[in-house]
Amino acid sequence: LSCKSTSTMHHGMLGWQLVALAVVLAYSTGAAGAVTTRVPSLAKAVKGQKLTLGVEVNHADVPAPPERGYGVSIHHQNLYDKSEQELRSIPIRQMSEELREAKSSCIAVRGMGELLECIPEEQAEAKGSFPGPRPILYVPPVDEDAADLDVDALSGKGVSGVLLATSTVLPPAASLEEVDAALESLKAPVEAVSKAGMEPVIELSFEAGEDAPIWDEDAAEDVLKRIEELTGASVVVMSPRGSAVVPVPASFKGRVLSSVRVPWTRINDLCDDLRANGYAGALLRSECMPMAAQEFQDWSGFWKGVIASARSNKSKNVSMMVAAQQQKDAMAAYIQKVKASGQFGDAGTGASLGGDDAINTERGDYLGFG
Repeated sequence: LSCKSTSTMHHGMLGWQLVALAVVLAYSTGAAGAVTTRVPSLAKAVKGQKLTLGVEVNHADVPAPPERGYGVSIHHQNLYDKSEQELRSIPIRQMSEELREAKSSCIAVRGMGELLECIPEEQAEAKGSFPGPRPILYVPPVDEDAADLDVDALSGKGVSGVLLATSTVLPPAASLEEVDAALESLKAPVEAVSKAGMEPVIELSFEAGEDAPIWDEDAAEDVLKRIEELTGASVVVMSPRGSAVVPVPASFKGRVLSSVRVPWTRINDLCDDLRANGYAGALLRSECMPMAAQEFQDWSGFWKGVIASARSNKSKNVSMMVAAQQQKDAMAAYIQKVKASGQFGDAGTGASLGGDDAINTERGDYLGFG
């Protein structure tokens, strides 16, 4: 199938153009009531870059807090005066800081909750430092209708942009008419997000299997121009359901990202393909994260390794890097688990080592002076 430009305008085209104009004006001048702690826009973060790497964290994956709150040691950090809520926020803020230091292009947060309470605030506090604050992109969960977005609440939290995904997955090499129909449901959310002073980012989902036809560069340009005309969005996220990569035309370089949902062992190769096809960046979704990443420090450690590897033009072996870090983290976690089990006495003796008694003088054990 081909996707050719057409002069035929639909009845709703004028309305879409007015919405696009409102988006451009609202986002360029700023909406009344927007918070002053707004972090940078995604469009500025990816402009002029060869391949940026943004990451997504998902509230659905947030680990349940242990007894003292997300693994924070109140003994070693003198945190006895902290409330439970403050203890729970510490590792989230640490993760936010580490993702910024890893030079992620943005931090996408899926769903409302603690992550969205802490991450935008921590990023805004980094203003004036290097690296500076990262854009915060809100991602509605699958079961949340874009029309039901509480844009005022999101704006108040310092969110810089909202990812608005098409409600339907387009067929391979879809026509412009099919693109128009897919975008129709985003008309109201685009207008609401822009009026709240945030950046609407359009996610276009389409089938892209190995044997399925895909848009060539000319057809892709037609599609991207249509999205720009209808929504005014300055950044588009292509979300292929398959392994094929749609080429980005020269006129849209620096403005198109790709949504990445692959096993972490394939991220490097896919990023090489995206770089070769003109993408400004990749948004690494939470599905890329291995099941072994069960704590916030695991999340940041994993993403730091992936970003460092995938940003490089020289092929690094991210699987070896991440596996080594996970092995190290697993050993540290095992040691902490053993210590917490109470199997070792106050004097450092260990009944868990096989003896019935902590001290066995017949086999040469003795208690030294501490």
